[in-house]
Amino acid sequence: MLYACVLAAVLTTSFVQAPSAEDRFAAVRFLEGRWKGMATGEPGRGVSEREYRFEMKGRYLSVKNKST
Repeated sequence: MLYACVLAAVLTTSFVQAPSAEDRFAAVRFLEGRWKGMATGEPGRGVSEREYRFEMKGRYLSVKNKST
């Protein structure tokens, strides 16, 4: 039983991401959220929407884009 508890504790702590001293997304963190704006050009006008969000426990910044 003791062996199982120690094994569970080791496995649990090995999957926890250690806090990083340096934020590698610091320069783009302000982008997080939903953005919407008007677009003009040829052949006319439209609306552009973007969503930026951090995924997989902050490891990736995903972007979704929609233009109409």
